[in-house]
Amino acid sequence: MKAILLTLLAFTGTAALANEAADELANRTPLVSTLSRQAVQQEYLDARRDGTLPVTSEAASLGVPSVSVNEAARIEARRQARQAARERVVHELI
Repeated sequence: MKAILLTLLAFTGTAALANEAADELANRTPLVSTLSRQAVQQEYLDARRDGTLPVTSEAASLGVPSVSVNEAARIEARRQARQAARERVVHELI
């Protein structure tokens, strides 16, 4: 039993080191662009003007809902939260 455990431990440690080595090699690979600085800036400005520029702010990554949520949906969400607090609903997978 101890031999199996030690073998498994050695294997996982080796795999972790191999993964770190691959990451280090990938980080050292230089990124070479075929576009000029002016072309990249022009693409950025075009995307911003067209509205096709992806949102990269912190709020976008958190999935914050837009402010235009209607009042009826807020009232319904509050009602559901109060009802759940009263019933102490537990998720069925717990």
